[in-house]
Amino acid sequence: MTGLSENKRGQQICNDSDFEFLSVRIGADNVWRVAEYEWAIKDRLLRYRLCNMAKESRHSDATGMRHLTVVAAAVAVVVPWVAAVWLLLCDEGWWRIVAWLFMAGKGLMLLSTAVAWMVHPALAKEVFAGRYRFDSHGLHGLMQALSRFGWELPQLGLGYLFAQWRIILGKVERVDTLDGVTFVTGRHWQPHFYAGISLGCFANMWVSGAIGDDFESYARRSPFHIFGHEYGHTVDSQLWGLLYLPVIGLPSLISQAFGLSSKARHRHDDFWAERRADRFGKRFFND
Repeated sequence: MTGLSENKRGQQICNDSDFEFLSVRIGADNVWRVAEYEWAIKDRLLRYRLCNMAKESRHSDATGMRHLTVVAAAVAVVVPWVAAVWLLLCDEGWWRIVAWLFMAGKGLMLLSTAVAWMVHPALAKEVFAGRYRFDSHGLHGLMQALSRFGWELPQLGLGYLFAQWRIILGKVERVDTLDGVTFVTGRHWQPHFYAGISLGCFANMWVSGAIGDDFESYARRSPFHIFGHEYGHTVDSQLWGLLYLPVIGLPSLISQAFGLSSKARHRHDDFWAERRADRFGKRFFND
């Protein structure tokens, strides 16, 4: 550590918090400080390298998970079509009826997409793309990719048809996808009115008032946590699969009808499926 001049600069020190670089002047008469500066430089550089290694590892994990999700989605899209064609060609009876229903549903989805595209191309495109957008956090996106084109197919098809026909009727103002769920939002004439219907990965929303440019902030802090509540229903859809409509959807619709009746002493928010959706929304969606 000899031969350092008065004006010689020491090595640049990396700050691991904001990655600014500081320069340190080392005087020749302060030899005892050189060891401290050398140790500080090595320590900061080591921490900088470790920080970069951790970031690269997280980026690699996220990239790998996205690739896995894309593969899972591709497989999940292809398998139902292959199964439907095979059942039509090789089987008879109830399974053949299921295959014909699948084909009919796909035909209706294609028709609604074409008509909505003529009415409002931007909104129709966002709804169409919403089927293939998944959560980027951990295994949840992989779960969405597998369930969406597997055991969630019935409610996914209904939610997609409902969203596109709302666009055709001019009842949709914006379409946003957040955490793998597509929110199809329209304005309601009644003040302080907030409601939603979740089918598959589509949450059809009605709100009073403007949302603004920052949709994510609005949705995560929405009045009555309505967006988080509907997100909770989409989690239930993934868990219940083919049983979602008879176990969650239909009973919840009946509960809502009783709740709107002035003669019935029933509060829809206290229904077990609604409380369950609230818990899922607070756990996975709301801030």
